[in-house]
Amino acid sequence: PRPPPPRRGLLNLHHDRHKNKGERLATFMVYLTTVDAAAGHGGETYFPAAGVPPGDQVAEEFEREHRTGERFIEPACELARLCEERLDAWRQAANEEKDEQEEEQAARRIGVGARAQEGCALVFDALAGDGESAGRAWHSSCVVTGPEEKWTLTFFKSPMPLFSSMLMFG
Repeated sequence: PRPPPPRRGLLNLHHDRHKNKGERLATFMVYLTTVDAAAGHGGETYFPAAGVPPGDQVAEEFEREHRTGERFIEPACELARLCEERLDAWRQAANEEKDEQEEEQAARRIGVGARAQEGCALVFDALAGDGESAGRAWHSSCVVTGPEEKWTLTFFKSPMPLFSSMLMFG
């Protein structure tokens, strides 16, 4: 039997960066199973600061954490609590019927997420085009609370190492 899931929704709030502080350029993830999030079973991938306007408190705090080299956010801290609130609001909004403009307006307040649906892929940049704005790439898998299991296949695109570029071009 599976142990009971934690009460919170976010499992592991993190940024895709290497341990040696090198950046990953992009993440490509394919969902191999479906989790019935509409039935409240969780399993989503959630980005609490994606789509929010400049000056957003959560996005700015993520930027600060990223600049210090952090890769993970402590579950008990205030930033994690704010992200949990956004997740709850996003889940509620995701279950309501909205047109495209209403969805975009909601994302400006509560972030963006994707439900685990077998065969669907999620691709996201770890860095913005300026190479600096990493605050919006922080994300978390959400706890699966139903009978399903969530399986993914994930690939990361990293910058080419210096020695490889010398061998190829030089």
